[in-house]
Amino acid sequence: MMSLINNPIVMMLVRIIIASVFIIAIYFLTKYLSRLLDRAMSSIDRKVRREIEDVIRYIIYVIAALIAIGIISPEVSILTTLLLLLGLALIVAFSDSLRSWGSQYSIRGLGFVKLGDWIEVEGYYGRMVEETGSGIILETPKRERIFIPNNKLVSSIIVNRTTQIGSIHTITFSLPKTKNPIEAMEKIREILGSIRPELASDPEVNMKVGRGEYEFEISMEIMNANKISMIQEEIIKKTLEAFPEAKVIRS
Repeated sequence: MMSLINNPIVMMLVRIIIASVFIIAIYFLTKYLSRLLDRAMSSIDRKVRREIEDVIRYIIYVIAALIAIGIISPEVSILTTLLLLLGLALIVAFSDSLRSWGSQYSIRGLGFVKLGDWIEVEGYYGRMVEETGSGIILETPKRERIFIPNNKLVSSIIVNRTTQIGSIHTITFSLPKTKNPIEAMEKIREILGSIRPELASDPEVNMKVGRGEYEFEISMEIMNANKISMIQEEIIKKTLEAFPEAKVIRS
């Protein structure tokens, strides 16, 4: 019996069996952990959830493989070196991905924005038409497409302009102070009256006084997303016809 225990071949076979049992146990553990994470992160977008689960599973498999190597070859220096290399590799490989996933969880995972919503991010405005692992894509009323990365989303103020009936859109323009602001306001309201049937609620007009000019911001809730560009162009056209000296700041 003692000769078998002292036999290096027998000991190696025993360590291989123990390592194999450990790997099998880890496999079933990751299956259970995957289901547990799926329930715990049910509020997160499915695509993001799957990506997070895959990375966690790969990390567990790599660590388990290193531990299995340590069981088979119990040299402390070898295991320490492998763990150090693994730690450095994980930091380099997943640092950007982890930041990106953290951004996705904090913004989209909580349900603040979703596909089809009209949102504004740092002056960029459009409907969210696609989301990827690295960011989102907005489509403006003029059919332009804007890519906004996750790290930009998490560090910016996001305004969701989607309502239960439609979406809120704004047009901002300026007039020189030579114009009468009260008359200008009345004319703007008259222009907006022509498109009122297309709106879900009464439009709002706010005025600010700047250096040498008045700034008017029109806010309106448009019901039909397909008519957003047409309505904005109509308002701008009629505004410039009524005030040739007007400058459109944002639409």
